[in-house]
Amino acid sequence: MKPIVLTIAGFDTSGGAGVQSDVKALTSLGVHAVTVATSIAIQNTQTVKYLHPLPGEIVSQQIDALVDDFPISIVKTGLLPNEDIIKCVAEKTRQYNWRIIVDPVFTSTTGTMFSTSSSISKMKTILLPETYLITPNKEEAEYLTGITINSIEDIKKAAEELHQLGAKNIFIKGGHMEKPIDVFYDGKNFKTFYLPKLSKTVHGTGCTLAAFIAGFLALDKPITEAVEKSKNILWHLILNSEKLGKGIDILFYPPNANLGYETILDEKQVDVIIELQNVIPKILDILPADYIPEVGINIGYATSNAKDKKDICAIKGRIINSGGKAKICGGLSFGASNHISAIILSAMKYYPHLRSAMNIKYISNILEKCREAGLSIGSFDRKKEPSTSTSTMEWGTSAVLRKTGKPLDLIYDLGGHGKEAMIRILGNNPEDILKKLNRILGRDG
Repeated sequence: MKPIVLTIAGFDTSGGAGVQSDVKALTSLGVHAVTVATSIAIQNTQTVKYLHPLPGEIVSQQIDALVDDFPISIVKTGLLPNEDIIKCVAEKTRQYNWRIIVDPVFTSTTGTMFSTSSSISKMKTILLPETYLITPNKEEAEYLTGITINSIEDIKKAAEELHQLGAKNIFIKGGHMEKPIDVFYDGKNFKTFYLPKLSKTVHGTGCTLAAFIAGFLALDKPITEAVEKSKNILWHLILNSEKLGKGIDILFYPPNANLGYETILDEKQVDVIIELQNVIPKILDILPADYIPEVGINIGYATSNAKDKKDICAIKGRIINSGGKAKICGGLSFGASNHISAIILSAMKYYPHLRSAMNIKYISNILEKCREAGLSIGSFDRKKEPSTSTSTMEWGTSAVLRKTGKPLDLIYDLGGHGKEAMIRILGNNPEDILKKLNRILGRDG
């Protein structure tokens, strides 16, 4: 049977948080979401215009209607805007004996306060004792415990206090601190999680994280694994978030149900993906549309010890020509591109510092600009590829580098039957690729 999670949260008109973000997160995991609205938040990416809580009886009736029809064992809550609704959720949790993940939403990302001191107190006294997992951020943990949090030790004290208040498991998010270390506590042991802070303000991250955790629990994952996988996926989504409105970013989901972000990244992979992410917008700003081939452009960057395509970060999609402008379609992921990975891995066998590559369209005048820029150039002929070859890019890159006996800035080929002619820019890192593209364009950048 398909796993099911009930989410009890506010309706966000911007689609970035609340039940809408929960449905997107759960659906991406292959989990069916059933929803109960606690309120209507009239908001956009800049501000909350108005919050309209629904009557507690309406919330109660929504819950009963769903439980009457669906086998619900995992519940995730978001905005519970008043004491009446908090009491309702606590009573239903006791009645139906489900595992409830409480995301204590007290303020919006844009700064609007949703909760009162009395409703926070009510959550502490009647909902926390029923809570399987609570997922506050730094400020929310401070509201609930009265502990000022400035360090990891403070987070651990707050986690112990929340456990004393009745929560079985606690996951306090440290993203609002200078070093964003998160802490999980099960009443006996602490476990910490770390990924670098990203310089983005994004709507609905707390909702989404708790929804992912609920989804993994519905998929029978152990709680620490559910937390770690959820944190990793959310980090990627924040990395690939987009400014869809005039205010803060909205989380971006790939255009298919398989996120491909569950693999836990090590420190080297984190550095690679951040460096690549930082350079791509700069490339998009300067990349002429006529440099984009019909198959699109990809750019990749390998870890220093790359052995196969799983060690190479690239776009899960391509950079395309959209109305005369370069546009990226898809986020970044390791193992995303066979084509660009084959080029980089082959180059690294000869020159380990050549860890990045990007393809651009072959046009004779572009090649001439490359020569004028003083870039070193090599080429291969697809017609000479041996029948035993399993990868044209691997064979072609290796053949050129063996022949020239030196590292090159560019490798091109004139295409073949059904194959587009192409130029590949090689570099030490994405910033090096950007510098070479600037040289080709006659820019100083």
